[in-house]
Amino acid sequence: MVAWIVFALAALICLGGGAGVVLAKNPVHSALSLVATLFGVAVLFVSLDAEFLAAVQVIVYAGAIVVMFLFVIMLLASTAPSTPRPIRSRASAGGIVAGVALAAGLIGSSPSAPSPGLPRPTAPCRTTCPTSSSSPGCCSPTTCGRSRSPRCCS
Repeated sequence: MVAWIVFALAALICLGGGAGVVLAKNPVHSALSLVATLFGVAVLFVSLDAEFLAAVQVIVYAGAIVVMFLFVIMLLASTAPSTPRPIRSRASAGGIVAGVALAAGLIGSSPSAPSPGLPRPTAPCRTTCPTSSSSPGCCSPTTCGRSRSPRCCS
C-alpha cells in the first residue's frame, strides 16, 4: 500500500512538472519544472530499488544539465518583450488527433490484452510414460481429461 502511494505521488510530481515544462511562459520557470520532473523520476527509481540510477538522475540531470540550461537561458535572454504567436486551429486539431491516436495505440498494445495471433506456449506432452504416469508431461488415460494440452489426448 505504501509503495502504491509513493508511486502515485511520484507520478503526479512527474506529470505536474512535465506540464509545467510545456505550459510555463517563462523559460526559467520551465527549467525549474524540469527539475521537479527529474526529482519525481528519481523517486520512481528509488521505489524500484535502483538507488544508483536515482543518484545519477539527481546529480547529472537535475544538477548539471538543468544548471547548464539555466545559464544558456539567462545568457541568451533578450530585453525586448516577445509577442506571442496566435495558435493555429489546424495545428491544435492535428495535435489532438495525434494524441488520441497515440493513447489508443498505447491502450491497445497493453500487456494485459491477449495477442490473437500468437499461440499460447504448451509443455511438450509424451504419449508414453518412461516410469510412472505421474511424471511431468506424461499423458496417461487417467490424466487425459485433466490435461490442457490439445496434443495430449490425440
